[in-house]
Amino acid sequence: MSTPSILDSEEVHRERREHPVREVACVTFENEKGQFLFIRNRRFPDVWGWIGGGREPEDRSLIETVIREAREETGITLSKEVLIPIVQAPYDFGEGIVQFFRAKLARNAVFAFNEEVLESRWMILEDAVKLPMFPASLTCLWEMISEQ
Repeated sequence: MSTPSILDSEEVHRERREHPVREVACVTFENEKGQFLFIRNRRFPDVWGWIGGGREPEDRSLIETVIREAREETGITLSKEVLIPIVQAPYDFGEGIVQFFRAKLARNAVFAFNEEVLESRWMILEDAVKLPMFPASLTCLWEMISEQ
């Protein structure tokens, strides 16, 4: 769960200074067992979430952002047809939004995580509620649980 210590970390304060207004896109991958991929990254090592990041000037849409981020962080190339929008939540570090998507993986999908990803875990959603997460990620998690 989100705690004040997570939102008061030096990493969060730096993000608020560097990106006070931002659009972000994240994707959660679902495997054939109904488990979802959760990650910890270098930027926020004490928090769990999904693959994703901020929209860059060359991204024409948040769909392009999440496709780029997935390729950069996992080596997985997504097409827009496999992306299912889940929920849009307020940006945790200032003004803006976080758009969450889900994508079912092919059985033979192979991940090649980049240096940003510290740890990954496949979990059912109900177990993930015990992980420390930012508020936007929790909004997505609860939305996904309510849709089951």
